[in-house]
This record gives sequence, structure tokens and C-alpha cells, in this order.
Amino acid sequence: MHLHDWLDSDFTPALEAWSAVWLGAPQVLVTSANVLMARCVDVVSAATTRSEQPGQQRFREFVMGARVDHGQVERVQAALLALAGARRDFAALVRDETGQEDANLFLAT
Repeated sequence: MHLHDWLDSDFTPALEAWSAVWLGAPQVLVTSANVLMARCVDVVSAATTRSEQPGQQRFREFVMGARVDHGQVERVQAALLALAGARRDFAALVRDETGQEDANLFLAT
């Protein structure tokens, strides 16, 4: 149940914001918000899906404890980068639609 509570606390505000976009934003923002939410799902999927392993290795991990799945780490990192890009693209569209000037959203302070 803890995973559900964690996902619910993180995804509920995102789903509410997504719904607000669907209800009142132009199509270009709806499409961008859809991509952004798909990238969020990709991150969760990458973080919760381990690589396929032969039965003997799965048994060994069950007995000895899970080891780092480097393929999974790489998939999570790639999904996070895609999510960051989708967030940047969505923010740029919102700024354009609302008449705000461009901003370098990934500029370190």
C-alpha cells in the first residue's frame, strides 16, 4: 500500500493540472501536456520494471538480495532526461501562449 500512497501523493497534483489543461488550454498545450504525462509514466515504468533474467539468477537474487540492474538504471536515467525535455517544451509553449518572455529553465544558479 505504501507504493500506492506515494504514487497518489505525487500523481494527484499532476493529474489535476493535466485536467485543467484539457479543460481550458489550446490544442498545442493539450498535446504537450499529454506528452509530458506520458514521460512521467515512462519514468515510473522504467523505475519499477527490472530486466528479464533467467530463473536461476532470479532465485539467487531472491535468496541473496537484489543487485543493481545497470540496464534499469540506464533506462531510468533516459526516461528522466526525456521527462525533463517534455517539461521544458511544455513550459516554453505555456510561456509563448501567455506572452511571457523565454527563460533558460535549466540554467544553474
